[in-house]
Amino acid sequence: MDTRVPRLERLDLPSGKQGIRRSIPSGIDSVMDLLKDPKIFNYVILCLYALNACRWAYAKSWGNFFYWLSAFGITTSVTWEMKCG
Repeated sequence: MDTRVPRLERLDLPSGKQGIRRSIPSGIDSVMDLLKDPKIFNYVILCLYALNACRWAYAKSWGNFFYWLSAFGITTSVTWEMKCG
C-alpha cells in the first residue's frame, strides 16, 4: 500500500489560469473505475443472495433456500442479459 502523501501539481485550465491538482495513486483510479461500473450493485447483491441461500441450506429450511436461490437466478439473468431464441 502506498502511504506517500499525494503531491500537488500545476494544472493548466482551459481559461488560461493555473490551478493545483493532487496526484492520485494509480491503484485508487482502478478502484474508482470499478465502483463506477453500474453492474457492481448487482454483483454485491448476488454475493448476498448466495450467502443467504447457504445460510438457509445450513438451517435446512428448504423453502427459504429455494427462494434465495431463485432470487439469485433472476438477478443473474438480468445482470448478464441472457436472451432466449
